[in-house]
Amino acid sequence: MMEALRLRNVDEDFKAHRQAWLNREVQAEKQIGKKSKPVFGTFDQFFDYEKSISKDYQKFETTKQAETFESRISKIYQKRKGGK
Repeated sequence: MMEALRLRNVDEDFKAHRQAWLNREVQAEKQIGKKSKPVFGTFDQFFDYEKSISKDYQKFETTKQAETFESRISKIYQKRKGGK
């Protein structure tokens, strides 16, 4: 139980540091002549929600295919051993 608490604290620290990093990225500016302009003009330029969802979905599909392949291999080994 103490290990779970420690891991949760590490996760909270990670989230805080990630938020600090994102705050820094949002405030980033680039020099154009004598003026500075924000690097990201809109939130969509900073974080593409749809792209993130599709990337996560692709990871899920890859994991699902890997599990299917592993289940096929285990069935082959069970048949070789004489199991069902």
